Amino acid sequence: MTLVELPHYRTLAARLPPPLLELTSGIPAAGQVRPSPIASMEYRVHPEPKSLGADGHPCDRGTIGLLTRRPVQVGARTYIGKESNRLEDVLHGLVHDVREVRATYMDVQKDRWLRVVVPFLRRLPRSSLARAARRSERTVQAVRNGHSVPSADTRRALLKAAIRHAQRVVAHPNGDQELTQLADQLLRSAITQGGIE
Repeated sequence: MTLVELPHYRTLAARLPPPLLELTSGIPAAGQVRPSPIASMEYRVHPEPKSLGADGHPCDRGTIGLLTRRPVQVGARTYIGKESNRLEDVLHGLVHDVREVRATYMDVQKDRWLRVVVPFLRRLPRSSLARAARRSERTVQAVRNGHSVPSADTRRALLKAAIRHAQRVVAHPNGDQELTQLADQLLRSAITQGGIE
């Protein structure tokens, strides 16, 4: 990209350095003041990504007529933190994937693991659940109390153990209606068919 310096303009920005234009396109370089004729010409044909044209299609530089707002559809909602974990590493380019340092929080109402599996795990004996999942009792207790987020392997092992136990509870109810209801809810949940999220 080749830049040329334009003559000094008599505008409010007279104290700023003269604007720079790219020779090939005539587009001002970032952060510089543009002359009024160029700015008004660009404004007339600037794209409006937030609007629809009269034909109902997203706007582009050639769209004319009355513009309306584009409808917005919410996709997945993810809560992230604004913590500055490893900020220096990110600034120096040592972190290549922002997901490594960004804190992500799950909505308890949306997370099927917390809504369906954990309540059932809380009703099971800790020692038998730990044996069935081949995990320590401390790990099982921490997951049941919400003190730790289990790894994918631990989730899978606990889910398999919970499904086996839920199948026994549903097949042979012992009079505990709440446990039977939780077992039935777990077996009907999409988490048992679709696996771990």
